[in-house]
Amino acid sequence: MSSNYIFPSISHLVCGYDCTVSLPTALLLGKLETGTGTCLISFKVYSEGAVCLEEKREIHFQNGTPVGLFDLTFHVTDHAKEWDGHGGFLEISISSANGDDIFSSQRPLGLYAIYSKAGKKSFFSDVSFRYASPPIIDQVATFGKYVDTYPITHLDKAQNLGESVALINPYRMPLVARVQTHDDREIKRIKVPPESARYIPLDQILRDYENEWIGQIQITASNRVVTYAIKHDLDDPSMISDHEHMDPFRADPTHLPFFQLLRNKYGLMRRNMGF
Repeated sequence: MSSNYIFPSISHLVCGYDCTVSLPTALLLGKLETGTGTCLISFKVYSEGAVCLEEKREIHFQNGTPVGLFDLTFHVTDHAKEWDGHGGFLEISISSANGDDIFSSQRPLGLYAIYSKAGKKSFFSDVSFRYASPPIIDQVATFGKYVDTYPITHLDKAQNLGESVALINPYRMPLVARVQTHDDREIKRIKVPPESARYIPLDQILRDYENEWIGQIQITASNRVVTYAIKHDLDDPSMISDHEHMDPFRADPTHLPFFQLLRNKYGLMRRNMGF
């Protein structure tokens, strides 16, 4: 079904780093039903419930070719001091400039945000649905709660290995989250205000006598929260080595009825044979 907009996506804005996002014209063109149309792209920077910066860009396609001058790259400089260490997020919204139904799909573009800062390692991270994420919708419908997981958390004082989780609340209501581990450790009642981000250092789960911990974490919340796992120096969390999305506990079926499985295999065989 065609639409006049694409679901908005968000990128985490990390304290201590500049962020750059560039929209490939080929991906945007691939969303146009006829290859012709004018796309309006909105970039909004959020922190602590407020829009700090907003810019809009346009690009016109005619018969599968971009027309005229356009700039689809957006750059956000580091706002660590202004944001008091909390960070923020960037929202990217794409719509039809004149309201026509020109898009063949509402699914966001598959993008990566690039993070850089002089004297630090650069890294990139994928964007997330602001809302309407299919795995999250299926998860909550099936299990009645929101759950994200990350299987490879490693804290080590001797090797200066630290980790944090970033929690982004893209909605207009506050939420409360909790971090749990596979061995029954907890960080309770983490409050994330509306349209805001919070960092949760995981070294607080270490016990007084421990220098190292390896395990799995799980995040639950009163509403869906956008999560990222961040690996960094233990003594300086601003020195980041990796920034990854976490994995929602999925409600995908793991078994099929026997005759449905046969139909699927038959259909795959016919496709491979060129029928």
